[in-house]
Amino acid sequence: MALSEGTVSCMLLADDFGFISIRTAPDRLEPFILWYGSTRSPGPMALWIPELSIALARGLNVAIVHGDASAYIDSIRIDAP
Repeated sequence: MALSEGTVSCMLLADDFGFISIRTAPDRLEPFILWYGSTRSPGPMALWIPELSIALARGLNVAIVHGDASAYIDSIRIDAP
């Protein structure tokens, strides 16, 4: 498992896909997949989406656990300011 930390930079949500990217360094964005088609990250999407939206709006730091070679999210931690 890998851990990526940063601030949510953008969210792109539609019926058949959901992506976010986090800024891990001033010049680096890491994209992550919430769902794509029928494949989805294992987690409570109904909770993750509003929490990630709040983190985006407030510039909160997030930590995303994902597979070493995977962009699918396993878990999310959002830190208080």
